[in-house]
Amino acid sequence: MLRPPSTAGSPSCPAERSARRPESRCERKISQDGRSGVQIGWPTSPVRPPERDRSAPTACGEPEGSSRTRTATGEVLVKFRVLGVLAVHDDAGLPVAVPPGHPSRLLTGLLLRAGHRVPIEELADLLWEADPPKSHRANLQTHVSRLRRLLPGVSIRREVAGYRIEVDPADIDAHLFGREVDAGLRAADRGEYVRAEAHLRQALARCHGPPLVASGVGAFAADLARLAELRLVAEEALLGVEVGGGRHRAAIVRARALVQEHPLREPMWALLMEALARDGRFAEALDTFHQVRGILRDELGTAPGQRLTAIHRAVLQGKPPADRRTTARPPAGADPVCQVPLATADFTGQDKALSDLVTRLTPTDRPAPPIVVVSGPPGVGKTTLAVHAAHALRADYPDGALFIRLSGATRQARAPGEVLLDLIQGIGGSTSPGRDNVETRSAAWRALAADRRLLVVLDDAATGNELLPLLPGTAGCAVLVTSRRRITDLPGAGLLLVQPLTDEQGLVMLRRIVGVDRVAADAAAAERIRDYCANLPLALRIAGARLAARPDLSLADFAERLADERRRLDELSTSDHAVRGSLRLSYQDLDPTARQLLRRLAVLGTREVPAAALALLAGTDAVRADAAVEHLVGANLLDTTTTGQGEPRYRLHDLLRTFGRERAVLEEPAADLDLALKGLVAAAATAARAATARLPYPSFNPAPPQATAGTTPPAVLLRQVRKDPRTWLRTERSNLVAACRYAAARGWLDLAVGLAAALNSHLWTEGRLDELAQVHRAVRLAATRLGDQEHLAWSVFMNARLAGMRGELDVARRGFRDARDRAAGRSMPQLVGHSLAASSLYRAEGRAGDETSVRYGRLAVAVFRRIGDRAGEVEALRATALALNRPDRPGAALAVLDDALPIIDRLDDPMARAMLLNARAGILTVAGRYAEGARDCRRCIDLLRGIGERVLRAYAHSQLGYLLLGLDRVDEAVPEFATALDLGVEFGDQTLITCMERNLALNLCRLGLDRQAADVVGRCAETLRRLGNLGRASLTLRLLAVVHERLGDRAGATAARLVADRTAAADLFNDERLALLRRLVEGPIGEPA
Repeated sequence: MLRPPSTAGSPSCPAERSARRPESRCERKISQDGRSGVQIGWPTSPVRPPERDRSAPTACGEPEGSSRTRTATGEVLVKFRVLGVLAVHDDAGLPVAVPPGHPSRLLTGLLLRAGHRVPIEELADLLWEADPPKSHRANLQTHVSRLRRLLPGVSIRREVAGYRIEVDPADIDAHLFGREVDAGLRAADRGEYVRAEAHLRQALARCHGPPLVASGVGAFAADLARLAELRLVAEEALLGVEVGGGRHRAAIVRARALVQEHPLREPMWALLMEALARDGRFAEALDTFHQVRGILRDELGTAPGQRLTAIHRAVLQGKPPADRRTTARPPAGADPVCQVPLATADFTGQDKALSDLVTRLTPTDRPAPPIVVVSGPPGVGKTTLAVHAAHALRADYPDGALFIRLSGATRQARAPGEVLLDLIQGIGGSTSPGRDNVETRSAAWRALAADRRLLVVLDDAATGNELLPLLPGTAGCAVLVTSRRRITDLPGAGLLLVQPLTDEQGLVMLRRIVGVDRVAADAAAAERIRDYCANLPLALRIAGARLAARPDLSLADFAERLADERRRLDELSTSDHAVRGSLRLSYQDLDPTARQLLRRLAVLGTREVPAAALALLAGTDAVRADAAVEHLVGANLLDTTTTGQGEPRYRLHDLLRTFGRERAVLEEPAADLDLALKGLVAAAATAARAATARLPYPSFNPAPPQATAGTTPPAVLLRQVRKDPRTWLRTERSNLVAACRYAAARGWLDLAVGLAAALNSHLWTEGRLDELAQVHRAVRLAATRLGDQEHLAWSVFMNARLAGMRGELDVARRGFRDARDRAAGRSMPQLVGHSLAASSLYRAEGRAGDETSVRYGRLAVAVFRRIGDRAGEVEALRATALALNRPDRPGAALAVLDDALPIIDRLDDPMARAMLLNARAGILTVAGRYAEGARDCRRCIDLLRGIGERVLRAYAHSQLGYLLLGLDRVDEAVPEFATALDLGVEFGDQTLITCMERNLALNLCRLGLDRQAADVVGRCAETLRRLGNLGRASLTLRLLAVVHERLGDRAGATAARLVADRTAAADLFNDERLALLRRLVEGPIGEPA
């Protein structure tokens, strides 16, 4: 375990000092949290500690009554207080006057790294900031001597290029602060809220302010950031304890102050909302959500996170939020070492890998030396990780740590004899003349290393064979190897694979290089830079260095430069480092087939591909393709993963994809590349058609104008498709969408349309409307560019269908009219029929009994009957029935649906039957036959759930909610609206989302939250007007008038009705819905929904 650099270096309890403490959960949490920084505020006055149970142990495990000096209140007196103004006491408890200025700052810096060497240059930066005098070393020595005289019992040792202070960690308040927090969080984990609160309050009482070094952060930025973040973790944990213990009002008071101080910290807002909701203050909880949503939108351009959204949803439904616990643990650091290169200050995000590496290399009673090979993609930070591990292991290998580069300036492997000479001379040995062959030098090296405790770092190894002569022979040594390849042929060696950073870690690294304030000033641009660097440490370091060297270059301008993929690798280079150069080294080591496969994968652009597709892409047989894949994986140029069925999949890193596209332009003949990629896309289209052949089809799904030629996929791929079509489609969805877009961009319109048609039913059924929009938008652009009018007419219709599904009714109506006109001019009767039927349905939205809608529906029925399209006829009959839907004449609409029943029986199509039942339930709702409609609606939901359909099921849950309102079962209706809302959010139907939010807001009136209900309903009315759904907008405005009347606001109610009348005239359909939804407003309060 690595010791924390920012507090004390070892556990405070004697029993713990000889053992390595495992990393706690707070350490993991804080190490992953990139929002903290040295600017985080500290309380201006200490938090009052609670009265302590004197029979209980302290946070350090020391019972009351020990021999330590105590204050008048019984608290153990801490000798060194660094959290705030420096204070020092001697063994008798008397204060020691440390002069202000440089001596105080120096002592504070040493205490923050107690037990660790602090480099002279860092101490100079601390004392004199950016302008140390030429005599700073001598001046520093004078200040150290003065501290030694003031503190005769404290050891301040001079070490190589630095100083180390040795004190008991339990004598430093920063260390005790961390241990109190840790103890409090452990108690909270166990549900011991009283004990947890005592520990956390005791910890916060120690926070008198930031250490003195805060005004000249320098190299101590990470120490201060950790302490500041740890204080916020303690504050949040204390809030969580108060909420978990039922002390909601105390938590509310503290949380309000904290969110004012830290308005961008979402967990604090979530705890405030949770405390308000649990205290029954739902209105304030909703106001709090709108407040934080505005702050996040204005300051960061983001939406509230999952926790805040979940609490908001629960409050809207009148439910208490789900239980939660706030637990965390403090982070860890590393020791430096002398003979290894300087550890980079911006090392970020590899804490787990570092801890794992140190654990593997820590001396044990094993009979052989531990050997670990650190491997990973180019630029991932293998050498940086090895350097930090070597520093951390310095104390375990006191006889030295050797660092040898195995490649020279030309990046060619150095001769083993040359490397052995470096190893021998590195520990003071020499070789005799005439004894210069590899065998004798290897023997001499092992003899010199015997009985020594050495750490040997061998950087940039190529193969296991070159390493064998370099390995020491005794167990007291350890070997750390870095390599671009996964070396698996080195006996006794373990492999540690290093991965790129996470998104948050990438931002943390940019902050450390560029500066916290500068990144915070343009967070959106910083995120773009991080994404263009693909979280690769080398790329982030180069980008950060360029920005740090150019204060005049804005992050937004640099992000624009990186946005151009053709220039990206040019921008990610400095005089010393270049991403392209690092990638080229690994690329050059590949064989020709592996290089070709990498280039083609890069051009294809999909995030990951299945193993079955690689032989097609490689343009060779399966055996050679598998060998090329193995070469790429071994060189860490191809990541591997597996599906839930154990099928292997492969993906390229984003910057490697950029590099591969560059190489494809320079090295790959265009004809060969097109042949390989076109064959892969054709095979994908064939497989997709096979997978979707038995899926339920969506409404209004006309066939494309012509059949698409395909290529037979590999047998293994077809077996996967036939074994489980749905799972295969879900796994390959992003690839199939990317293949369709790629084919459209290349002008392979027949393949693009074939893929789009095959994907239509799957994406529609799964509610993946965003991806479906990408597919049909790409096809439309290609058809327009190529002048293909038939495919363009089909594409116009499909895009209009998507707009209708998203509630953009005006867009949908115009699109259907355009598609109908184009299809009529091209003799495409099926598309004419679907356009008429869709026009009937979407024109009828909010227009009960509209004669034009009825006429369109009947024309569509006639078209489908003429061409013998029975499925299309059912669609047209359903649309006609819904157009005829009137409360005073339900018989005509139901009769039309009855005409469709024999056709559905012959088709044996569960999807068509479900759509018919849903339409019938809607008609019965308007007719007031609620019990009968509810039975049909539940049958529809069961059918849709059985076939895995989600889009129509959302509407069915909504319809069931209205029917239950008609039956006065309000408490059962609200969950149905909530389910419809959740499903609608998944596929992005804004009309459905808005209507369900309106309905749930009306339910707030039953809880007495009329003002909040009015706010939400008003926003919903405006959204529906903007979407072009004027009928539903008018209905919503009339509901708003009802809420205003409940509030006693007659003027507001009158204004709402006037706007409703101007928006759309009242009709029987809306009158019926208005009557039903009034029951949400005026119904009795039952069990919370």
